[in-house]
Amino acid sequence: MRRIFLVVLFAQLCPGCATPYRLTIDDYSAAAGSIRLGISRAEVIRVLEPTQRRLRGIDRKPTEMYTKGGVATEILYFRSGARGRTAEERFTPYVFHDDKLVAVGWTTLARPGSTAGPVRPAASRSTTVIPPF
Repeated sequence: MRRIFLVVLFAQLCPGCATPYRLTIDDYSAAAGSIRLGISRAEVIRVLEPTQRRLRGIDRKPTEMYTKGGVATEILYFRSGARGRTAEERFTPYVFHDDKLVAVGWTTLARPGSTAGPVRPAASRSTTVIPPF
């Protein structure tokens, strides 16, 4: 009984203690500002993947890939938050068309209950177009 009391007491006294999640989110927040649309998938991974190193495989969201209209689309997810209404909201999606970053964030993706539409392919390889929704 005393052991349970001490665990509960410690949890109450140390709400800001560093957990793997908190450290991951802090690292992500520090690195994410250097990401710009149009950079390569490899560059995004080089910058953001080290921020996720503390996460176990089960704590990550798998990559999604598809091809539509001849455009290869890949969506990478990086843990960026501790809380959210859904587990998805704890991650930020990075959308690539033919290995170039074209969108960041949930407002660009269609998902259940969302009014957003899918990211459309860029008009050309040298121009990144993110349509208004």
